[in-house]
Amino acid sequence: NSLMASTTSAGVASAPAPAPATAAAASADADGALKRKADEEHDEDEPKKRLSCDTIRMRINMFLGQGTMTQTEFLKTIGANSNSYQRFMRQKGPDAGSQNNTYWGAMKFFEEQADKDKEAKKEAKKAKGDGSSAKAIKAEAEQFLEKVLAVPVEREGVFDDCNAVRAKIAGFIGQNGVNQTMFLRAIGVESNSFQRFMSVNGRDAGAGNKTYENAYYFFEKLRILKDEPKSTKRVQAEKTTPQGYPLQTPRGTWTLPSSFTQ
Repeated sequence: NSLMASTTSAGVASAPAPAPATAAAASADADGALKRKADEEHDEDEPKKRLSCDTIRMRINMFLGQGTMTQTEFLKTIGANSNSYQRFMRQKGPDAGSQNNTYWGAMKFFEEQADKDKEAKKEAKKAKGDGSSAKAIKAEAEQFLEKVLAVPVEREGVFDDCNAVRAKIAGFIGQNGVNQTMFLRAIGVESNSFQRFMSVNGRDAGAGNKTYENAYYFFEKLRILKDEPKSTKRVQAEKTTPQGYPLQTPRGTWTLPSSFTQ
């Protein structure tokens, strides 16, 4: 009979069949899908990978040091003003400045630059057809670095300030097939030390960092190898500071960031 059909063999009533989805539940699902789509569209404008503030400061220093774009042009491109930029560049720490427009604009800018470089490398690789040319370029770069390091030089003092050395580094890496890893190996500096030096700004900011002294003497060797004369600024520094600039960062001091000059 019907009563027996509605119970199990143990005499317990069977669970009722699940109710069909209601209109309200279907509407909620649709709203959730729309929100996910909106979030995905919003994320397209956000950087794919978030970098630390110190890393962005380092990249800004290196980029401006290359001289391909002035500071004014750079700020206009990333949508930041000079005051915002100076506040960001004065700070120190992986999260210091994370709410600053300079941080987000620069991060997006460098991400787009990386995408362009990646595509350019792909096209170059297709044109070459194999990796033989890349290997040859790497070998030539390593030979070039060996020639520079073989030049004898007396360590009589450092006569370029920190900003000048940072500018030289930024202009050198990427030239003659030399990448950052090769350069750091040549001057005997680890990546963390290098990043700390390149992420600050100021004539004596980073003077106690090993990168400062080692990079200076590397470029002094390079100058001698190329048989280039000392710059007017260098000669003046030797007269005013014959013992060379201090190899330590003064405590409690900071210099506002500015474009690199030599």
